[in-house]
Amino acid sequence: MRLRMGSAVAAVVLAAGTLVATTAAPASASACDPSWGNYSAATATVAGDWVNYRTGAWLDCSPIGSWQAGSKLYLHCWRTGSRIGINDKWWHARKDNTQQQGWISAYYIGNPSATNGNAC
Repeated sequence: MRLRMGSAVAAVVLAAGTLVATTAAPASASACDPSWGNYSAATATVAGDWVNYRTGAWLDCSPIGSWQAGSKLYLHCWRTGSRIGINDKWWHARKDNTQQQGWISAYYIGNPSATNGNAC
C-alpha cells in the first residue's frame, strides 16, 4: 500500500512539473521586440546579399525582410544578441530612402569603423 501511494505521489509531482515546463514562455520572447532610439549619426553599408533584418537582435526573432549588398543604412543604436562568427553586436538600422527598419547583425555591416555608436 505504501509503495502504491509513493508511486501515485511521484506521478502527480511529475505531471505537475511537466505542466509547468510546457506552459513557460520562451526566455527570448520579449527580446524580439526591444526598445531602441536614434542615438547615432553613423551610416554603413550591407555586406552580403539578401541579409535578413529582424524584429530583434536574436536569430530566433522573425525576419522582416532582407537587404542587398551595398545598401546604405542609418545606424540608430546597438545591443548584444545572437553571436554570428565572433560578433554578438546587433544594430537597429533603417535603409536609406525607405521606411524599412529592423535589427541587423554587425557581422553583415560593410564598414566596421562606423559601428562605434551608442548602445540602445
